[in-house]
Amino acid sequence: MHIRSIFGFSLLALLLVGCVRFYSWNQRLTLFVNTPDGPMTASGVTHVDITDYPYGLPAATNSMESTLTGEAFFMLLPNGQYLFVLLPGETIALNVFSDPSRRSPHHFRYAEKQVGKEPVIIPKRYRPKMVTFTDMNDPLSALAVTPENFTEVFGAGYTFERLT
Repeated sequence: MHIRSIFGFSLLALLLVGCVRFYSWNQRLTLFVNTPDGPMTASGVTHVDITDYPYGLPAATNSMESTLTGEAFFMLLPNGQYLFVLLPGETIALNVFSDPSRRSPHHFRYAEKQVGKEPVIIPKRYRPKMVTFTDMNDPLSALAVTPENFTEVFGAGYTFERLT
């Protein structure tokens, strides 16, 4: 009886491992802005690892686990102010390249298939947060920056162009 139990649990473990899918990619975000001195760009790369359990696991609360590795990036504008683009979250590529409402067990492949293709503009609802500081020595002086308030925050001649 003891050997049958061990065999049964071993077989179950092997079957569950076969159901797990691993995905991994790097995603580059590039910010394009216009300034009185001309156009500027800044970019940052993050790495995403996803473990997908497409058929769920018994007693599991999530059907996927994800990790995002990277750093926020910044742009030093000609007026001396810094613009920071915060980490976007690990699912930004998934949301841009596949419809979140119609996910399938293979939806992570959409992000992986974008390697080597032209960048796409990040839709407004998936853009990462952007901030600046009115006083770089005071973290409480953080100010949210949006495409709509870009000129108001940074001054005449400063406009948000796009984020890819």
